[in-house]
Amino acid sequence: MPDDQALHSPESASSSPSPRRYGLFWARAAFRRAQLLYARWTFLLACAVLAFGGFIKLTSDLTEGELDKFDVMALRRIVEMRVPALNGPAVDLTALGSVSVLTLLCVVTVLLLLMHRDMLAAWQLTIAACGGGIISTMLKRVLERARPAEVEKLVEVSSFSYPSGHSLASASVYLTLAIVTARHLDQKAARVFVFTTALLLMVGIGFSRAYLGVHFPSDIAAGLMLGSGWSLLVSSLFSYVRAQRA
Repeated sequence: MPDDQALHSPESASSSPSPRRYGLFWARAAFRRAQLLYARWTFLLACAVLAFGGFIKLTSDLTEGELDKFDVMALRRIVEMRVPALNGPAVDLTALGSVSVLTLLCVVTVLLLLMHRDMLAAWQLTIAACGGGIISTMLKRVLERARPAEVEKLVEVSSFSYPSGHSLASASVYLTLAIVTARHLDQKAARVFVFTTALLLMVGIGFSRAYLGVHFPSDIAAGLMLGSGWSLLVSSLFSYVRAQRA
């Protein structure tokens, strides 16, 4: 009998959380998660606007001829850094921003996301990658900037120069991959590593285009800004969808 009394004593009843407390805890957690998601999509959207603004300003300066001298001077300085031992690695590095490599990477990642039942992330990466390719092709045909003729090219290309398609595609894909991957990582150090790797790849691929003599620095900067802006815009829209579902 004493055990039964202890089991039903007021102290025992007060120590166990009530359904009401569980409900309040769940509601607060859901509200905080929704706040975080809304803050995230707002931040991503603001960064996208800044990136698009930088691209528009750069394009405006380019059409007015304000960057011609700087482009030629900077490109020649980069080409002067060439050494035979780095020519091959530069070609390999630039290949990481090619259509074939990025397509293969996206297909594998989308399949993995579908296996993890993350349908939104799969669509996010698909739209970012496909949209980046379409934007690059359209702008090249509209702006029709010729490839650099002031330096020797180490690889042959035939399309127009502005913006850099490799830089734009790399920013669209690798930045989106970092955003999608970071969502599945718990450790802050791992998330920092993923974003750092993505940024290094973007900058490295862009630099390789100038090193190979097939793009002006402004082409590369424009591609990186536009690709990053597109990736951030798509990511902000999907973060908004996630916030609505929270």
